[in-house]
Amino acid sequence: MQELLKVRFTCGSDGGIKGKIFSDLGANGNIPRTRKIVLINGYFPDRRKAWVGELPKDGEWWLCEEIRDTKPEEIGKGAILVRLREKLTFVSESNSDDSANESDQEQAADSLPDNNAIEAEGCRVNPDSLFVMLRKRAP
Repeated sequence: MQELLKVRFTCGSDGGIKGKIFSDLGANGNIPRTRKIVLINGYFPDRRKAWVGELPKDGEWWLCEEIRDTKPEEIGKGAILVRLREKLTFVSESNSDDSANESDQEQAADSLPDNNAIEAEGCRVNPDSLFVMLRKRAP
């Protein structure tokens, strides 16, 4: 089984969808791949209408299965190709229903630490602890 990654996607005006990993050590455990872009395996903007299944919207977080790293030996080059598994939602403990609204997701995503600041300090953030931190910050 391939590695599972938590990815935040952004959508371009041309229909392109790219993602970013905020914390990852790579398959061998010592090469951080947070600078690499994440692309959905098999998705092409010009064939968007032919895509079967749900696609990420701008700012959404998804749990993705890694298919391959196009340049595994290089930290900042190449891309990571993924298969979408499930959309992640941020649920506030104060909410009684099971779904978080879009403003909660935006607030949680905006409260993420700057990736360059994390790397500059030499810190490594565990994705699970990152989501626990975001859950605590949710209104």
